[in-house]
Amino acid sequence: MTILVIAEHDNSHLNPNTLNTLSAATKIGTEISLLVAGNNTDSVVAEAQSIGVVSKVLVSNNPALADGLARNGQLLLVAILHEPISINSRLLIRKRASIQGWPCGSGIDSEATMNFSAQQLIRPHIEKYALENINEAWDQMITNKARFRVVIDMTGSQ
Repeated sequence: MTILVIAEHDNSHLNPNTLNTLSAATKIGTEISLLVAGNNTDSVVAEAQSIGVVSKVLVSNNPALADGLARNGQLLLVAILHEPISINSRLLIRKRASIQGWPCGSGIDSEATMNFSAQQLIRPHIEKYALENINEAWDQMITNKARFRVVIDMTGSQ
């Protein structure tokens, strides 16, 4: 499995949190790519290339990313950070950038949702098609005429 890590840096050096993330990534993946995004990040790229666990360093060197976010960019937080983050409000306003949190949950949350649905007899709305009608199902999806999730019944019965 390939893992992509987005480098946190100050345009000069990698943040120690990135090194911690890379260390953790070695435990779950065989190939690790590191994305360095910013402006004038040559020293960060050189540092990243010297790290033995990184298979590939991807570089997005763009003046629009000099201050972290591009114009109309959005920082999406999907995990709780253990340290406060500092925000330059002038840059947020000038670039019309935003920050948003997204509680994506965990496997335990998904399991709890499925258990609740089963206990309450909540069933999904589906459009079920027999295998021999797969072309009709495809047409419904591709023309945006399907009202619900299209499911192909592999047993052949509708």
